[in-house]
Amino acid sequence: MGSRTARALPLALGVLLVLSACDRVERKGPTGAPAQTAAHRAQEEIAAGEVRIGVRDGRVTVECREAPRALVVERLAREARFDLFGEIDSKPLTLDVQHQPIESLVAMLLADLPYRAQWKFDERTRSHELLRLEVGEIPANGQAAAAAEKARRKDMADALRQQMREMREKAGVGEDRNAELAARADEQVRSEADLIEQLRSSNPDMRLEAVEGLDPEWPTLAVLVDVLKTDADSRVRQKAVEQVGEADGYMACAALLDALKDREPVVVLQALESLEFTCDPTVLPIVAQRCTEATDPTVQQRCAEAVDFLE
Repeated sequence: MGSRTARALPLALGVLLVLSACDRVERKGPTGAPAQTAAHRAQEEIAAGEVRIGVRDGRVTVECREAPRALVVERLAREARFDLFGEIDSKPLTLDVQHQPIESLVAMLLADLPYRAQWKFDERTRSHELLRLEVGEIPANGQAAAAAEKARRKDMADALRQQMREMREKAGVGEDRNAELAARADEQVRSEADLIEQLRSSNPDMRLEAVEGLDPEWPTLAVLVDVLKTDADSRVRQKAVEQVGEADGYMACAALLDALKDREPVVVLQALESLEFTCDPTVLPIVAQRCTEATDPTVQQRCAEAVDFLE
């Protein structure tokens, strides 16, 4: 009797273990929702399109949900302080990457794209530091131009910060209410500067978003004028023309007249609409002259309407 009990005991324990395992499987199976991990809960807290990036000692944490790949890479470039060049698409990414080497993260983000990375070994952290990342096929003569454009945009952002700071100081920031106004001014400076930095994006949709967010008043008016003259995407230039049309003064009017020479009809049409309300009748001879150079039928018709309006 004792020997049978001794033999049955391991068998009973085995059955209990199997039943316990089955119970755990059933709770995770189709009939029950799996237990949420901390990572899943964190993802639920991130809004669609939001990107959170942290960099420390060569290791990167990235959390995002349905964010454009271009935005993720550009935020990474900003946080990790490396130069970024080339075209990146808006493929949506959802990531929860914790404390990974930056080289591994770059390889994962750009797995389906050609890219070139320039590294430097950091003796202090015993890790590789990314200095430059080129995505896609970039002509050799385009690298210098890209570097110059990056430097120019950075200078514009720095100049804006300085000008806004000086304007706030001249206003005489004091206590209580003035302190609140100062905090708002600081936030505005940061927001405007971030939007100007975003104009460096290789993604035209992101540049378009930045232009939409810029206030068409000095000193950001100068930034918008520069965009409508230099941006490669006609949609971005058209939006810049629309924004400039909301401003007053000689600079805005002169920029709209320059936009009449744009190579894309949509930009010229927007310039004609904007200048009717921004410029006075003294610009009529310039508008008439520019309109004689138009070849697009729609532009020619809109030119005639603008000339009649200004007369």
